[in-house]
Amino acid sequence: MIIYIIISIVMAINLVNTSDEKEKAIKKINKYLIVKLIVNFLLSHFMIMILVRVTQRKAWYTMLLPALLSFIFSIIDSVSLYDTVKKIRDLKCGRKEYYFQVIGDNILLYLSWVMASLLHIFGTSEKNDYIFILGYFIFWCIFNFIILHLRKYIMKCKEVSNKKLINVINKHYVEGYKIFEYNGQIRKSANALVDCMFGRGNIYFSDYLLENMTEEEIEAIYLHEIGHIKKKHITIRNILLIMIMPLMYFVGIIMDEIEKVQHINIFLGITLGMGILIGYMVFFYLYVSRRQEYEADQYAVKNINETAVLCRALKKLNELNDILESKNDNVVLKTHPTVIQRIKRIEAYTGGKK
Repeated sequence: MIIYIIISIVMAINLVNTSDEKEKAIKKINKYLIVKLIVNFLLSHFMIMILVRVTQRKAWYTMLLPALLSFIFSIIDSVSLYDTVKKIRDLKCGRKEYYFQVIGDNILLYLSWVMASLLHIFGTSEKNDYIFILGYFIFWCIFNFIILHLRKYIMKCKEVSNKKLINVINKHYVEGYKIFEYNGQIRKSANALVDCMFGRGNIYFSDYLLENMTEEEIEAIYLHEIGHIKKKHITIRNILLIMIMPLMYFVGIIMDEIEKVQHINIFLGITLGMGILIGYMVFFYLYVSRRQEYEADQYAVKNINETAVLCRALKKLNELNDILESKNDNVVLKTHPTVIQRIKRIEAYTGGKK
């Protein structure tokens, strides 16, 4: 593990050459982070499988270690890129601010996985599977409530002060939802997102986005987020995430039944479980997430006067975030389609109307 971390740091530091142009450098970084995300996930599970094979037993920590190792590897990758990213994107933040946001983002990303693993470790009861499943759903309700409030702290949210956004909010009021601005200047992050639980939640806009978009473009992005709310997209995603543990739990039960007839090697069992998990996330959850983006776009274009405004806003998001895309980009491992794909769908949906 130590060797892998050292190799990762060295690769990140030397990833971009001084002679590389900005576009080429950003492409390198984006590809590197995607590859490392996959490698981190696979390596963390591979290390656990080797541990299980050597010890010939599945200890309680084998459920927790993959999430913790992936979390650690991800932070190291992001932190190691600080100097490179700061120079390429001309960031004005110091290391402390940058590291705080990187760690915060990774906490939000991996906390669900870690907590679900802990619940499985301490909550599994062979005597009453139904109580375990019920407890798991209750746990997720409480956990999502905590995340809803934790996100505001990690993202350093504040009350809306941008006049353009205030005008948009007054024009499109959403009952049960609070609107916040957050500090996106640190890493030049232009983004907007929605988080909710039982029909109540928050919508977040980065100040970097608000400062660089017109009121009409902000309205288009805002309506896109409302589209997620109206179509209950966040609730659907949460349900899909919640279903991971029962899915893996029942896979384990099925494997136990098979074990009564035919012995299953521990190494093979973990490999099969990991394969099912990857298949569920990549070919189902991420697919649904991308479909939801198209649906939210459709809601937005239905409620704005000029379709081209949303297309301009999406293009500007890419420019502000230094996201480089092409027609051939593979989105299988992404939650969002490319902006090129989204604009194509918008034009097809509206029949090319402006």
